[in-house]
Amino acid sequence: MAGIARLASYDPPKKPRKANAVSEPERSRGDHRLDELEQEAAHARRRYELYKAKVYGPRRASPARLRELKRERDFAEGRLSRAQGGLRAAEKDHTHEQDALDSARIEDELKQDPNRADTKIARASGAPVTAVRGVRERLGLYFTRR
Repeated sequence: MAGIARLASYDPPKKPRKANAVSEPERSRGDHRLDELEQEAAHARRRYELYKAKVYGPRRASPARLRELKRERDFAEGRLSRAQGGLRAAEKDHTHEQDALDSARIEDELKQDPNRADTKIARASGAPVTAVRGVRERLGLYFTRR
């Protein structure tokens, strides 16, 4: 009877939290899916490599099973590659939006005083000087000698 009471009050030990771990609410669903796809691809790779090594051993191994594991590995890596490509495309789209915002800020600064130096406009708009030069050229505000 004492053993049952002891089991009822048992609390499993807590796992130590990593210093750089992100809490659950801070992680997006896409991050979880990407982690899951990475684990699936790694698992499929390991299974294929182990079975490929088994083919060279003394026991018989099925060529059909080896082809099946290779196909599973290729599919898992393809899913991971497509997910990573989608993530890169989303980041690129975000960068494009940021560039559009920078251009709008630069144009506002140029409307206030088009004769100001590019460095001053860059500081005021929070954009790089090269972006200011690009907007000036696009708007035709550089005076060129002929």
